Parts: sequence; C-alpha cells; structure tokens
Amino acid sequence: NFNTFDTGYYSKNIDKEKLEEQKLILAAKMDKMTMVLNRDTTMEYIRQIFEKDDSSKHALFMIDVDNFKLLNDTYGHIVGDEFLIDFAAELKSSFRESDIVGRVGGDEFFALMRDVQDRDTIEMKARELLETIQGVCKPYADVNLSGSIGIAVYPESGKSIEALYLRADTALYQAKREGKNKYIFFEKQQEKMS
Repeated sequence: NFNTFDTGYYSKNIDKEKLEEQKLILAAKMDKMTMVLNRDTTMEYIRQIFEKDDSSKHALFMIDVDNFKLLNDTYGHIVGDEFLIDFAAELKSSFRESDIVGRVGGDEFFALMRDVQDRDTIEMKARELLETIQGVCKPYADVNLSGSIGIAVYPESGKSIEALYLRADTALYQAKREGKNKYIFFEKQQEKMS
C-alpha cells in the first residue's frame, strides 16, 4: 500500500543525519591528530567560562615539551606524532571532565583547571603534570625530553583569556630559560623582564 507512511524509516534517517552533523561539528572543534580541542575552540570555551563564572578562581597551564625537535630529528616525524598523541591522552586524563584541555600547536598544549581553591592545589597539579610528562618521555631517555609549564591564575593574573594566555606563556618561557623540567607561576615582575 503506497499510502502507508513508514515513519520509522524517516525518523531513523533524520537521526542518522543529525548524528553525522554532530560528528562534523565535533571534528571541527578537535585537533585532528591528538584528539584534544584545537586552539580556537579551547580559547572560546575558556572565554565562555569566564563570562559565566567570574567569581571563581581558575588556573591556566601552558605546557610545552622540552627538546621535542630533537625527538623528531632523531626518530622521525611518525614517532614524534605518536609521542604527541600519547602525550595529549595522558594530559587529558590528568585533568577532570570539567576542565578544558587543548593543543596550541606543535608540542605546546594548554589546560584550564576550573574552580581551584588555593595555590597549593594548583602546585600539586603542576607537580603531578611534571611526573606524568616524565612518564611519557621515559622511552626516549636518549633525547632528554621533559616538560615546562607556565601558570597564570584567574582573576589575579588577568580577567580575559587573552591576558591569561599571554601571562601563562611568559611564565612558560621563563621556566624554559631557567633550565626546563619545571613549572613557574606568572608574577607581575615577569612582565617587566620579558
């Protein structure tokens, strides 16, 4: 009978199309290789958090792999890519579901730790991250990989994602200058130095 309308068939197709559309939207927000959020999406999500919740304290971590170029030069880009995929997965599992983890590009990542009570909690996370990074770097001991971390705290280090990003980045480069494999908090005097 041509007059009977198979509603089940049509609703299944619509559901399938919606699912495909959602997959495309998600894919556009992800860094294709590491499957963490890409830089623009991370910045946008953090911006939204600051707009909705300006009374809490949050910490922005800028995380960079020390001597990554040497890993690529020694083992090749395929091994380098595999390392970054592992590194991103470990980084993501180090943070809570409510936190945000993204890739800036290359071997640089950033993460927002939301609703932190005090500096001790942030320092504990930074030490834990350095240990996690050392674990991922262990198989490549001959190229001396490690991690440097710069931290800026909202709202005292800045009230916008752009200000916080810049200051966490300043602290990151100070950590690199001071011998790598460490974390440094942004302090006001660092602005005068850079």
